[in-house]
Amino acid sequence: MNPWIGKAVFLVGLVVCPYLDPHDVVIEIKRGEQLAQSIAEKHASSFSPSTTTVQLPAGLSHPGAYRARSCVIFLAANPGVSNKAVAVGIGVSSLGQVSELLNRLAGIGLLIKRSGGAGHPNALWLTPQGEQIAQALKDKQ
Repeated sequence: MNPWIGKAVFLVGLVVCPYLDPHDVVIEIKRGEQLAQSIAEKHASSFSPSTTTVQLPAGLSHPGAYRARSCVIFLAANPGVSNKAVAVGIGVSSLGQVSELLNRLAGIGLLIKRSGGAGHPNALWLTPQGEQIAQALKDKQ
């Protein structure tokens, strides 16, 4: 039977419940519970148990945060790069803008900066949370 027909029959049953005797109302309620259970089972089987929902931080979910999302994806593909490499990789000409962007990502817990020492560039890596968000961003593309 078409699942939409079952839903329509259930809805009609609810509408006419005030006009049925109590025994028939109980039957309609049980039919509704069975329909809800079958729908829930069908939808549960369509999702893999390993699928998790990752909540994007506000700094990345904003429509104007294209550079920040690009930066997270770039760092996932290139762990340990310098801020100059990030600037070239995401197409930003100003190192000041990249430094500010990287500081924001570090501030929300997505990025780790490791000092390269005096005269050497910093190395940048994503945190485990940053890796999850990068994967979620890649999946959305």
